[in-house]
Amino acid sequence: MDKPVALGEVTLGEGVDSWNTIIFLYNSALKEVRTKVEILNDEFQQVHQYNPIEYIKSRIKAPESIVKKLKRYGYDSSIDNMVNYINDIAGIRIVCSFTSDIYRLAEMIGKQNDLTVISVKDYIRHPKESGYKSYHMLVTVPIFLSDCIIDTKVEIQIRTMAMDYFGMKENYTIRSMEKANRKIHPDDVATFKRGFKERVDGKNLDTAWEYRIQDGDSYNRFNAMARVLYDEQKQPFIIIIRYDNYGISDEVDSVTGLYTEPALNRCITQLLDNTRPAALLKIGLDQFSHINVMYGAAFADKILNKVAQSLLHMVRNIGYAYRLSGAKFVLVFDKISKTELHSIFAFIEDILANTIAVNGKRIPIKISAGAIFLEPYMKETNAVRSRLTYAQNHSRYEHHGDLVIFNDEICGNNEKQFELIGLIHQCATSHFEGFRLFYQPIADTKTGKIRGMEALIRWELEPYGLISPGIFMEWLEEDPCIFDLGNWILRTALKDIGRIRDKIPHFFVNVNISAAQLSRKEFRDSVMTILKETGARPEELCLELTERCRDLDVTFLKNEVNFFHSKGIKIALDDFGTGNSSLSLALELPVDELKVDMSFIKDIEQKPQNQAMVQSIVDYANRTNTETCIEGIENQEVSDYIHQFGATWYQGYFYSKPVPIDQFETLLDVPH
Repeated sequence: MDKPVALGEVTLGEGVDSWNTIIFLYNSALKEVRTKVEILNDEFQQVHQYNPIEYIKSRIKAPESIVKKLKRYGYDSSIDNMVNYINDIAGIRIVCSFTSDIYRLAEMIGKQNDLTVISVKDYIRHPKESGYKSYHMLVTVPIFLSDCIIDTKVEIQIRTMAMDYFGMKENYTIRSMEKANRKIHPDDVATFKRGFKERVDGKNLDTAWEYRIQDGDSYNRFNAMARVLYDEQKQPFIIIIRYDNYGISDEVDSVTGLYTEPALNRCITQLLDNTRPAALLKIGLDQFSHINVMYGAAFADKILNKVAQSLLHMVRNIGYAYRLSGAKFVLVFDKISKTELHSIFAFIEDILANTIAVNGKRIPIKISAGAIFLEPYMKETNAVRSRLTYAQNHSRYEHHGDLVIFNDEICGNNEKQFELIGLIHQCATSHFEGFRLFYQPIADTKTGKIRGMEALIRWELEPYGLISPGIFMEWLEEDPCIFDLGNWILRTALKDIGRIRDKIPHFFVNVNISAAQLSRKEFRDSVMTILKETGARPEELCLELTERCRDLDVTFLKNEVNFFHSKGIKIALDDFGTGNSSLSLALELPVDELKVDMSFIKDIEQKPQNQAMVQSIVDYANRTNTETCIEGIENQEVSDYIHQFGATWYQGYFYSKPVPIDQFETLLDVPH
């Protein structure tokens, strides 16, 4: 192929076709450079277990901006002038946490053989008079067309989080509070202004200062410490001494900007410690999965954001709003009566049923709600959360969504259950006392031999006996302790499979993963760390996405599935066929296995509709090179009957009920 030519050397003319060609070339150049940067970041993660890049943005400069810039430079508005004199038509912004990352990335980019660095402007070491700091690289990248190679310019900007969020230099001034206020979460503006005034007044100089900052449709939680300096006019401005980005995964919900469960738990703990009178209102958006299925995840996220803003508006100055996993929210009120709470709920119910709209489409939202008033005798945060969840479930399933306030009457005979859940929670947060793993066999449908197992959690302490997860997992999944408990389950299961590895090659273990685990930013790293600690191979592990994972953003789920696939870990979709989002997820996610829910297998010989459903699922899976596991195989007759469907794996009591690992090992010698 010919030697590359610069884009400015190509004769294009001035028509629409020429403009489209230019934009095509710049877009192609952006893709090339972005891919290179993403590969470098992946390499860092793989080799050094460290991500230098927080995020990457790319854009093509708007035509009106190009024209303005040409006029400012004194050139006529022409395609030739645009190509020759405007260097930032194609731009990529790389945002890092630390200044040291900037120079490391710049060096790596400069060493790419097919990139040519034309110029470098280091506004880090040599900031502009305005205080602007960033590292600019102008590069060309060859675009290989069918008949020629064209070197196309791309401007790369590398900067820190602080500079990108505020348009300021790292560790320096916020000269415009108005600019900052536009990006700060509306619920935190008062906190920001109060913090600003305190520092100006010389107060709380050694106290961390926390607020949420908007980036597009998302919010990040920041923590800062500050000192005050004065300019030539003796006006104060802030010097950021430490500026920590805590991210969006744990403390701040990226969709709504609301604080999440850890912050809610701290709030409840503080209220209990101070014996302050307060009420908690838990709201669930019922059948929200229908919206995900009908309109897509992006539309559903906009609905959640609208709901959150409505709730914020209603509680401002009288309470606080938090988002839990899925489509659930908690509002916290100081000093409120039951009558006032009922009035607020009625108002919320009316607003959500009649006013929520996205893109001109009004979506009526049906809700259920439970509430609890904090009492002096209440001492434990998890006990409060458990009772609140009980009230909300009572509202949804027994009171048609009407507000249910927790009391002894609705509690009935469940007080002992709440005590049990409280004890299990204590065990989950202190060395996992009483927790045990049981394993149920997964058999090959062709040979009948056991080739895998599913890890299932149990809890057992005297005098309670053996407690199944149906009693406590629903409650623990809404508590931050689920992440550590999930890691314990994963670590234990991968240790136990080591006892089988030498006996049966290619043996595997399935481990259930909750939405609360999957959505944590540390989850990826924790899985890879546990694999390394236990000596287990990635191909021995299959992660089962449980029902609540269906409420997570589809794009996020795709990214997670692709990541684990890249590491050799399989992904299964649990309870397939139940719920409205199963089919949509199967179409969207490249999972390795569909686990057919046992409800389809019960009395399948007498139910033609179940037969048709199971056959359809298996046929779809076979056509897409996806494995299927049919659960609920209870006896020889069922096993023989469903053999006709052509599934990959069987699971059920016919092979064994879940048993401890010692008993499980004895099953491996039993033929079926």
